Amino acid sequence: MKETKTVKATLNIIDRLKSSVNGNPKYKVELIGLNSATGVIFETETDAMLGYGITNYDGKNVNAEVRYLKNKNLITKITGEI
Repeated sequence: MKETKTVKATLNIIDRLKSSVNGNPKYKVELIGLNSATGVIFETETDAMLGYGITNYDGKNVNAEVRYLKNKNLITKITGEI
């Protein structure tokens, strides 16, 4: 598994993607902040519980754990004020 990095940024939900085979929601998001992740597009992981609560953080400052993969970037965890 690739190393995770913590990013402080504002979360901006771009689009809701097609649900997984099991019916769990997926989202495409952008993190806007003052570090290297600014403007990078991330997706929630397939069948992750994060897809259910990510809309609560739209437009808010968060601490996000992210992973940079070869084909896509994943957001794996979010903490911040709801």
